[in-house]
Amino acid sequence: MKTSAIILAAALCGITAFAAESVNFATKPALEKLTEKTTTSFRILPENLKQDRYYRITGQVKMTEPGMIASGIRRETEKSLWRASGSIGTEWQEFSLYVDPGEAWTCSLGARPKGNTFQFKDLKVEEMDQEDLTKNLLPTLKGMDWHTVWSKTEAKIGFEKCEDSPFGSEVLAAEISKGTGYPATMSIPLIHGRTLVVKVWVKGEPDANWWVSIKGCGSKKLPVTGEWRKQELRFQVKDEAPKSAVIVFVKKLKDDENKMKCSFGKVEAYYEEK
Repeated sequence: MKTSAIILAAALCGITAFAAESVNFATKPALEKLTEKTTTSFRILPENLKQDRYYRITGQVKMTEPGMIASGIRRETEKSLWRASGSIGTEWQEFSLYVDPGEAWTCSLGARPKGNTFQFKDLKVEEMDQEDLTKNLLPTLKGMDWHTVWSKTEAKIGFEKCEDSPFGSEVLAAEISKGTGYPATMSIPLIHGRTLVVKVWVKGEPDANWWVSIKGCGSKKLPVTGEWRKQELRFQVKDEAPKSAVIVFVKKLKDDENKMKCSFGKVEAYYEEK
């Protein structure tokens, strides 16, 4: 394990974070300006990238008005890949983004909706090795980029107080109804032929079987009850899987079910050692 990077603050919340090797990079505008005033966008320009490695961009972000961060990965011979973060508020929170292996890249980050601005600090670009992949790949709940997928109608997702939470006073609550999408995390690396372990502390009402689905890995049953339970699921990453994918929590509602609620106290994902 390389040890040149600082262990992320997530470890203080009971989550083991990896300590990957820091990468030299520049930003436009200059990095020191990003923590002094708001900006609409900036660009990350890393050096000496390796084509066979995953990279992780992390930092702290806050927006002038609640909104999203659009990120674009640009490579010389590939079409730019753009994605939008989950909701980001006006207080400092974690930001985390993986970049797939391939040609040298740059990353652009911009505020959404148009006219919004943001500040960024503690920016790091890290190169991951095989040992890094066996540590938790997800940040704390608030930095996990929660959003909904598979429908244009979004499910209700937000943080709420919870007196019996095993991991602090706030949990992520997701409520789906007919026609809405399903809660999903940020994308994580998918390593073909390896076994991915997903650990979830979850509860919900009424009792029901949800499913955890990852593209190229299949779906696993997630029993949910009115009490906090730790679930541990294993996924074999297939050769046809993409290089990265989100973790989706799915519950298909029956005809007599109008809505279903599920709360997450902690979510982890990592690869079994070979």
